[in-house]
Amino acid sequence: HAVKRNWNIVSPKAPELKSPLLSLKIKSEYTKMPLQTMSKVLQECGIQVSLPPWRGDFVMRLSAHIYSDETKFAGIFDRLDFLRE
Repeated sequence: HAVKRNWNIVSPKAPELKSPLLSLKIKSEYTKMPLQTMSKVLQECGIQVSLPPWRGDFVMRLSAHIYSDETKFAGIFDRLDFLRE
């Protein structure tokens, strides 16, 4: 089951964000309250993310490496879709 949703992925395109983590743009309503957003994602989705500042806003960072197959990886995007910009 392929990832069907179109996320704005800012890494690894942005050199300053290159790492083992995936960086994604999210809706501005969630970037305005990063601590609450991280808590909500953990409580409601069981996924630990970080929201570091980047270019005057915040991006969501998560480790794509912990999802061992495409089904699990696609499922993570389904659960996080409410955040998608």
